[in-house]
Amino acid sequence: MAANASLLDQLMGATRNALPGDNVKRKHWSDENVCKYYLCGFCPSELFTNTRSDVGPCDKVHDPELKKMYEECKERNTRGYEERFLNYLEDIINQLDKRIERGYTRLKRSASAKAEKMIGNVEESVRQKINDLTATVNESLAQIEELGAQGMVDEAQSLMAQVEELEKEKNSYTTRTGSRVIAGFEAADDFHVKMEVCDVCGSFLVIGDTQSRVDSHLLGKQHLGFARIRSTIVEIKKNREERRKQIREEYLKKRESREAEKSSREAEKSKRRDSRVSRSSRSRFVSLLCTYIKPMNFTIATDQKLQITLNTT
Repeated sequence: MAANASLLDQLMGATRNALPGDNVKRKHWSDENVCKYYLCGFCPSELFTNTRSDVGPCDKVHDPELKKMYEECKERNTRGYEERFLNYLEDIINQLDKRIERGYTRLKRSASAKAEKMIGNVEESVRQKINDLTATVNESLAQIEELGAQGMVDEAQSLMAQVEELEKEKNSYTTRTGSRVIAGFEAADDFHVKMEVCDVCGSFLVIGDTQSRVDSHLLGKQHLGFARIRSTIVEIKKNREERRKQIREEYLKKRESREAEKSSREAEKSKRRDSRVSRSSRSRFVSLLCTYIKPMNFTIATDQKLQITLNTT
């Protein structure tokens, strides 16, 4: 029901049931019942519907109009929605990567178990045959000793030829056992090689499978969903780094501008201070000059530039 309501909200708007003239409160993207993951890109609950990774329907509002308003708002980066969205996606991928690691471990254990089973079956059957041949050889050797003691050389030699044939057969079984043991390990290796785990979604795949099955997997909802999550994480981190770089550049530009303005103000202050000192020095000089010239009946006239003019009286 929640999924159907969310779909109707997206198609017809959240106020679809309002009557003409009703005083409907306009929704805002910051409302508590609005899905913030949807605003930042997509809601993960929509990616895996009817798959084994289905997390259930989202009970919050998914409204394209609110999403558009959010994307156009300048203060959206100050709300922290994108950071929470990134943390949630990274948590999903971290759990998935652990499942992929368990899948590889499961393949190795399955291969080892199959090899041990094959080797055990070979050893049991061949061991019994070798034991029977060994008992027959021992009995024949005892008979050869008795025939030799009785002087029956021809019979002993004939029986000895049979013992040699039994020894050859026994050795052949031993060699065959070693070959089958090696074959068991090779079969286990083949089992391990033929199976692999998808590094994107964690599904088990058969190496060398038909192209149609490979395409079916790559276009499946679960594979595409996890691929989108992984690419979104990379994109968000890239955009975040670009924003941080832009902020640093703007900060450096403002700091350089402030330092340039400060240097300009200090230079202007220094210029005015030097001008005041110069004027003060000239005033003191004129005052001192008047002190010595007055007894000599000279008058002094100064203009605004403190240029001194001596007039005789």
